[in-house]
Amino acid sequence: MVRQLYEWAADASLSDERVREILTERLADVGSPFRLFTDEEMLDILDAERADDTGTLASIYEAAAERFDQVYPGVRARGREEWP
Repeated sequence: MVRQLYEWAADASLSDERVREILTERLADVGSPFRLFTDEEMLDILDAERADDTGTLASIYEAAAERFDQVYPGVRARGREEWP
């Protein structure tokens, strides 16, 4: 899915910076009572997935899990032990 997003962007002659701007605008419109990742983290996840940067992904997932643990003490983030 990430690869396809950037292929579409390339076909439309959009720079990576412009894609990030568009996604930032769209994320601002998304409303949800529960969001595990910040807008910036979601954009960073796309970049890391595109670059196959598992270290960055692990760091983002761990930060989100720590926030989750602070907000929902006593609730175990499902699958957390399996994250990279």
